[in-house]
Amino acid sequence: MDKEVIAKICEKVYKRFPETEKKKPKVKPYDGDLSLLLFNYKVKTADGLSMSRTVRVIANPKGKIIKITTSR
Repeated sequence: MDKEVIAKICEKVYKRFPETEKKKPKVKPYDGDLSLLLFNYKVKTADGLSMSRTVRVIANPKGKIIKITTSR
């Protein structure tokens, strides 16, 4: 996947999930010509503990986001 396309997808993800900003995604091939971008980060819970979260983005080679999911 092209760096410009990845940057375009990242901007959309950063707007929807501000806590992922400045995080570089891991890019993996997905079904056919699609790509999977994984954003991993940690958040603080209400009781002060840290929790790992992952945002998964499936996108086509042109940068169109097909699906976004997140762990809790």
